[in-house]
Amino acid sequence: MADLLIEAGADVNHVSEQEWTPLMEAAASGEAEMVDRLIAAGADPRFTNSKEQSAEAAARYGGFEALANHIASL
Repeated sequence: MADLLIEAGADVNHVSEQEWTPLMEAAASGEAEMVDRLIAAGADPRFTNSKEQSAEAAARYGGFEALANHIASL
């Protein structure tokens, strides 16, 4: 479903009411393939919300260290 939305032009940097982007959600869930798809589609891994949380931080909080390191390397 996410791929269809991306192909249809969905804003991959959309910020939810909770101030999270799709990239943050994917990172927090350990969805490495989705993280890469979102980044390829233009998602900004440097975005932080008002609490200074980033996709990298979300991945670390979820216990996905390798994914967090991958995001940090971008």
